[in-house]
Amino acid sequence: EAGTQNGVTTNVDGQFTINVKQGASLEFSYIGYNSQTLRAQNGMTVTMNGATDRWISGDWSDYTGGFEYKAADAGWDTATVVDFGKLTTNTWSKAVTLSAGSYNYRAWVQSGAVKYYGNAHDFDLSLFPEYTPDFSRVGYHYGDREIPTIPARITLDPPADPDADSWETIQNALNTVPAPGAVLLKSGTWKVSKGLTITRSGVVLRGEGASTTIYCTSETQIPNLIQIGSITTKKLGTYSAISASYVPCGQMWVTVDDPSKFAMGDHVFIYRPATDDWLDAIHMREIPMNSSGTTVQWDSSTYKMYWDRIVTAVEGDKVYLDNPVVMGIGTPEGISGDWGSGRLYKGSWARIKESGVENLVLDTRYGSAVDEDDNYIDEDHVWSAVEVYSAQHCWITHVTSQHFGYCCINLRGGAKNITVADCHSVDPVSQIAGSRRYAFQFYNSELCLIRDCTCDKDRHQYVTGPRVPGPNVFYNCTATGTRGNAQAGPHQRWATGILWDNVNSDTRIEIQDRSQSGTGHGWTAVNSVLYNCEAPLLVCQSPWASGQNWATGCIGVKSAGTWEYKWESPLLGTRPDGVWTSTGVHVTPASMYCAQLEARHSLGIDLGGLIADDGDGSSATDSFTYDEDRNDYSF
Repeated sequence: EAGTQNGVTTNVDGQFTINVKQGASLEFSYIGYNSQTLRAQNGMTVTMNGATDRWISGDWSDYTGGFEYKAADAGWDTATVVDFGKLTTNTWSKAVTLSAGSYNYRAWVQSGAVKYYGNAHDFDLSLFPEYTPDFSRVGYHYGDREIPTIPARITLDPPADPDADSWETIQNALNTVPAPGAVLLKSGTWKVSKGLTITRSGVVLRGEGASTTIYCTSETQIPNLIQIGSITTKKLGTYSAISASYVPCGQMWVTVDDPSKFAMGDHVFIYRPATDDWLDAIHMREIPMNSSGTTVQWDSSTYKMYWDRIVTAVEGDKVYLDNPVVMGIGTPEGISGDWGSGRLYKGSWARIKESGVENLVLDTRYGSAVDEDDNYIDEDHVWSAVEVYSAQHCWITHVTSQHFGYCCINLRGGAKNITVADCHSVDPVSQIAGSRRYAFQFYNSELCLIRDCTCDKDRHQYVTGPRVPGPNVFYNCTATGTRGNAQAGPHQRWATGILWDNVNSDTRIEIQDRSQSGTGHGWTAVNSVLYNCEAPLLVCQSPWASGQNWATGCIGVKSAGTWEYKWESPLLGTRPDGVWTSTGVHVTPASMYCAQLEARHSLGIDLGGLIADDGDGSSATDSFTYDEDRNDYSF
């Protein structure tokens, strides 16, 4: 047990028993392996890894292999056998979820009638309280389809008068272009007096790259220059209660009381209530008052959450889903109090699909006022370059924004399966203050991917809003010239299942309890990962309950936290540390997102044809094949 004299050594079969409290930190070490510090908890996942070349001679491909595991107080004749069949590689692994207790494990290989058993040296044992989510199922068609090149069906030349208002010309083209079709703006500067909207499926607004600029002349603050989708919300129908007392993060299914209500292709929503007992467990009903007297305590009516999923199969009482659970649902064993029980709803969400914005420079006028540091601070202009509301399987690529006050790209409510790639935020114009200069943001979006992007002179970059339902991924993104006392990472109020993968900042990257910051930001994220990130300062804390956060292969100075907690009464003390591994040294694979995507594709799991039936003529029509060994469905 980390930080104590409570320790044990395995026997030759890798068996060990240690008495600790749930949530205690356990440090695992073995000669020749990196040590790990992990947290003990009921419902642990055991990952067993075997390698034939450590303990047999000859050609490993002549063998079958697998594992056996059993309760420590039972005989091997009761063991569960995991049979991999004929080995296609000399190493293999399997993850198994077990209830709390003591177990024995051993790997085996077999040639003919002879079965060889290994000991503790033959596999590595890792204990995780919950799964790390699968982040590979995000972006345009889950990352399983290339973004298409939609043919230009309307081509527009810039007006002869450079000061002419082109809003009506462009908006009429977007409203009437045959779909699927692109409106192509030829090189030049296109001035518009207000924002443009794309409200139909299959419509793309395209420029010719850096030589095509849309410039908004508005002298009042307006929300965005381009909006994809309309503001709609989910519609909930019939539901069944989730029957399991607890559903762990990372699981690809839920068990329900009435599975007859669901079928393959159904659009569903996982519902998790918030209870006072749960809020007390994460100490979010005792946030101290900030200096301005505006702290708002979290409450159960506000912090209930929904996650948008598609049913991939129904087997018995199990309903399989296209994406993992990213927050535990129910009350874990051994927890006092009631954290509430979940539901699985059938539902719908009216969204446009297959639309995009490409190859443009987006700009806005601004006033000349500056602060003492020569930052332009006028705010009577367009606030965000592109915002996405209820839209799915859409994209924004090769867009540069300049002089906006809030975001380059803001993925709002109803944005799902959106890919943002090769976009850049430069020279924002606003005061250096809260709710400004956020660059790239997941704000209630889901299953979205922001990759290969940069920003300069922003404040909070690659950021999340409140109660963001994951998974969502930032990949290969960089922030420079950060303004104010700001940072990259989740910003406020319990985002779930977010991955920052190869994100670099010139200041800080943080996952933590922000306590009374703002109006009570509190815990910013749970079940989220910093992977191979770099920043001068790094923070990764885990909540007291309900999940954890990981920092793997990150380079920078590790900090216990950057928020001041000294005003709290009663004093809660230092927040629990996240799960840190390989701090100061990047790890392989180089990208968690890319590795998970490649692994999924190697198993033949293709989600690209999966579309929920929302009554708009689209449905899940591809064939589905269940693979029992993968515990997943391919499409």
